[in-house]
Amino acid sequence: MSCILTEDLLYLVFLQSLPSRFSFTTESSSKLWTDPLPPPFNYSLVCRSWRKLVLSRPKLWCDIYIFSKFDVFEDYRNPAIERIIKKWLALSYPAPLRIILIVEEDPLLFIPCALLPLFLDEIHRWDLAIMEMNFPSPLPPSTITLHCLPPHNSLSLSLPSERLPAGCIDLSLCIGDTVSGLEQLHVGLGTCVRLPPHRDTLSLPRLRVLHYRSTMGLGNLDDLHCILSACPNLEDLEINIPGQAISTLASTREPIHLPRLSKLALIMSNRFTTDYLLDNFTCPSLRLFRFVIYYPLKIEPWEECASMEPLRIRDLLNCSCSNPPLEDMTLIWRESEPPVSPDLAESLESLLLSLKKLKTLRLHDYIFNHKVVEMLTVPGEGSSGSRLCPSLLNLHMAKGLDCVSDLTEDVLEDMLVSRWKAGSVRSVSFAFPRFWEFHGSMRVRDCIKEGLIAVNDSFRYGE
Repeated sequence: MSCILTEDLLYLVFLQSLPSRFSFTTESSSKLWTDPLPPPFNYSLVCRSWRKLVLSRPKLWCDIYIFSKFDVFEDYRNPAIERIIKKWLALSYPAPLRIILIVEEDPLLFIPCALLPLFLDEIHRWDLAIMEMNFPSPLPPSTITLHCLPPHNSLSLSLPSERLPAGCIDLSLCIGDTVSGLEQLHVGLGTCVRLPPHRDTLSLPRLRVLHYRSTMGLGNLDDLHCILSACPNLEDLEINIPGQAISTLASTREPIHLPRLSKLALIMSNRFTTDYLLDNFTCPSLRLFRFVIYYPLKIEPWEECASMEPLRIRDLLNCSCSNPPLEDMTLIWRESEPPVSPDLAESLESLLLSLKKLKTLRLHDYIFNHKVVEMLTVPGEGSSGSRLCPSLLNLHMAKGLDCVSDLTEDVLEDMLVSRWKAGSVRSVSFAFPRFWEFHGSMRVRDCIKEGLIAVNDSFRYGE
């Protein structure tokens, strides 16, 4: 069959097999990579015509995925690996490079010392670069720096290590008339950002996705504000800042207007950082909102811990748009360091009353209690109560074993059945390790027979 295919058709077939996947581990030390051999090298071994084809098409060599996990007790530094990567890069020239580099363990620093410089020498050709390297020992004295250049489409750097910061994404060249092609930026653990000397000159007009995750206590609100102010076309934003963030100018900053933002996720533990972000965004196009509160190390003073404040979320959404278009909302409060406010249910009700278009709602742990369940219950005929979230189709509920709970199975059952009978909810997933038999009650089973999709995740949530 291959004999009757033209070179162009074979080329298209070969492209579908990319990326070239390398797995360098001490478990496979007798080989340079695990079976099967990575494309397009494997095709070059078939016949002379295939070899000629793959050696003449640089795009077949430019999509590289490297996974490495080396044993602490073995000298795994193999010069042949370096020679292979050099050859691969040479054959890819001048095509744009797509590089994914995942390092789980590298105690001898073989990847940053031997392989990473090879890729950095070709940084002017990068289209996409994702680098996640976890080192058990400190890195060499120099910080790993990725310079963002106009051709770059996507950059991601995460370098958890004993020395912080271990990595830097340099945005200092993304200024004014120098149009940056960057569309996705992921600032991970152990990574800082270098900005232009004059911050107001930063320009990221094509940036659509920004994920910012800081190490405990090292988040920088000033840098974050500068980046967000430079990307008016942002569509997807995730901010994960454990602990208090660094800020010198936060109180004097202008609110950030993100007219095209449709997805926003905030994972927080500190009250000041949380309040600042909730109070300083306007995003009239928001469709999905995910808000998680957790306390990773429990080292913050009680009065500095974030708490769930639905009214702030309501004000964020209503300030952005009089009729919020939000369709998907997740509220997770994993632990309750500050006591749960007695008016939590009332403030949550005020938030939900404003979300007429909400289709999916997830409530986990301390945000979910007896009062909230009663509030979500659809009033019977003749009742004066208002019906929350009339467009709600999917409901996800969870309450961990370690959460103090006043929930009862009867109240949960009443809410679920009322929602189903009212003709709104179509699917429900729940995780109540305390109520293993909740899904087996007669009334819930009747709803399932009528078409309700119900998923019980209690066994996983209780682990």
